[in-house]
Amino acid sequence: MLDVKDLRVRFRTMGSLRALVKGKKDPFIDAVLNVSLSIAPGTTLGLVGESGSGKSTLGRAIMGLTKTASGTVTFDGRTLIAPGLDRSQEIRAHSAMMFQDPISSLSPRLRVRSLIAEALKIRNWPAGKIDAEVDRLLSTVGLPASLRSRYPHQLSGGQARRVGVARALALQPKLIIADEPTAGLDVSVQGELLNLLHRVQQDTGCALLFITHNLSVAQHFCDQLAIMYLGRIVEIGSAADVARHAQHPYAHGLFSAQPYPDPRRRRTDIQLTGEVPSLAQRPGGCDFHTRCPKAQPRCGREIPLLGQAVPGADVACFYPETTACHAAPQDVIMAVNDEGSSRDDRSRGEVEA
Repeated sequence: MLDVKDLRVRFRTMGSLRALVKGKKDPFIDAVLNVSLSIAPGTTLGLVGESGSGKSTLGRAIMGLTKTASGTVTFDGRTLIAPGLDRSQEIRAHSAMMFQDPISSLSPRLRVRSLIAEALKIRNWPAGKIDAEVDRLLSTVGLPASLRSRYPHQLSGGQARRVGVARALALQPKLIIADEPTAGLDVSVQGELLNLLHRVQQDTGCALLFITHNLSVAQHFCDQLAIMYLGRIVEIGSAADVARHAQHPYAHGLFSAQPYPDPRRRRTDIQLTGEVPSLAQRPGGCDFHTRCPKAQPRCGREIPLLGQAVPGADVACFYPETTACHAAPQDVIMAVNDEGSSRDDRSRGEVEA
């Protein structure tokens, strides 16, 4: 459904005149650098990384909301974004994005009914059937029809998230990009929202790009995981493999740092130290070598690429980890399917909080 190749997003750091005065030849930072990924219909790709790693920028670039400097985006078999080509409106016609802040993404001047009906009007929905469809969408996301008359500031965080889902479903999308959909929500509300997204995906077969900081949710809810650091994807693979046997030291450190409910346990895994480098002063060679406990002189000279540093593995590291991650156990967040089997059965199911 979605295929991204070598996507790059650059932001100017100063104006042309100021750059000339200061002698700066290339006053840009690369927020997303040579990112490649693909998502099949009916599957979920989780995008994980620290704040500022470029996750949201990547999602907006795929939708055409942020201009790309190079690379291609192929949607449903057609290349719609490439150098000299911008047909991103065709992507937005068949996809939807749930933005990171649910309240600010809703117009404060419109009621819930108008917010959802806007997408229907754009799709030339019959005027006499819009109210009924709005009620159906609200019911689908678990909201009463009485909320139609409320403004965004009158909604709770969970209700605003659900309105965002309803707006997304109004377009009957083939792709949904969910940017931090569970951030700031109680655990029980998170479970309800994840179950809702899971049911929607089962009913419609849409692809889902799930951007999150929550590693526990990502490893149990997603089919694949992509770990992002300083605008690059450093590891990508199945959720089970990445969570339990992360090979990149950064990914290994993230999963090893998850809270483990055992007061007798002593941490012996990789511990991430140091500060994240600035994008304006990106380190030479591997971006992570300044914080990596396994760094060698080669790491400061060469840039490891996915599949090239370690042939046959989707990890960008010259010296990958071989030990398993001691991640949080299954009973921290358990995903079950309708028959009650666990996530280990490779059947993504509903979440029990």
